[in-house]
Amino acid sequence: MFSKKKKTAVNGHGLVNLVPRDPRYDSAAQVRVNGFDGEAFLQNVSSSGFRMESSDYRAIDLGKRYTIYLSPEASVKLKPFKVEVEARWVRNTGSNFSVGFSISTRAANKALKKYVAYVKAH
Repeated sequence: MFSKKKKTAVNGHGLVNLVPRDPRYDSAAQVRVNGFDGEAFLQNVSSSGFRMESSDYRAIDLGKRYTIYLSPEASVKLKPFKVEVEARWVRNTGSNFSVGFSISTRAANKALKKYVAYVKAH
C-alpha cells in the first residue's frame, strides 16, 4: 500500500520501503562475495537488487558495500561478471543464510541487465 503524502510502501514484513522495488525473478547463478569463502547462490534478482542464499553463515555488515561476482547458469551464455552492491538485510534461520543486496551502480552494468532480461524471459 502506498502513502499519497510520501512515496513509501509497506511490504509484507511490515517494513517501509522508500520506493517500490523492481520485480524479482528466480535465479540459479552462483555467487562469490569478496573476502568470503564458501558457496552461495542467487535466489532472485532484479535490476535494483537480489537475494543471496547460502548454507554457510557469513558476517555481512548492513549498509556496507561489497563486490559480488556472479556466475550465471550455462544456458545464459554470459561470462562471470561483478556487481557493486550494498547489504540491506540479513536473515539467518540456522540452516539457511540469506542477504538482501541493493545494486550500487545500476546503470553501468550491462551484464547484469542482460542477465535480468534472460531470467525474466525464462
